[in-house]
Amino acid sequence: MDIRRCSKPPMLTVTAPKNGKPVDGNQRVSLVQKFVSPARKFVVQAASATKRVTTVEQLSKAREAQIDCAIVRIMKSRRTLAFRQLYDEVVLQLVNHYSPIERDVKLRVEDLIQREYLSRDENDATRLDYRA
Repeated sequence: MDIRRCSKPPMLTVTAPKNGKPVDGNQRVSLVQKFVSPARKFVVQAASATKRVTTVEQLSKAREAQIDCAIVRIMKSRRTLAFRQLYDEVVLQLVNHYSPIERDVKLRVEDLIQREYLSRDENDATRLDYRA
């Protein structure tokens, strides 16, 4: 590889005829001391790790609230629903915001059961009843 092609604008000089041959052990390569790059340098600061963690926490709390609201809205209108149907409707409502994972919806249903918004059907454990 010709070292002269790597340095445009010239910041290296080679003491040999410019015949396009690669630099070998007989040639000298020196740095041009007066070279100034026309490109401007700037530093982009990365987001700090603590700021990133708080953002992720805020996002997860906001998503929990969105899932809770969707579940309560659906259950208010339907009163009784199987979990799979509830999950499908939650996904349909939240598809414009994000796609919730089934595990997250299950966790939110369990939380709503503990807070006594929902209850499990006595005869069928997969069915949920709206209590409030």
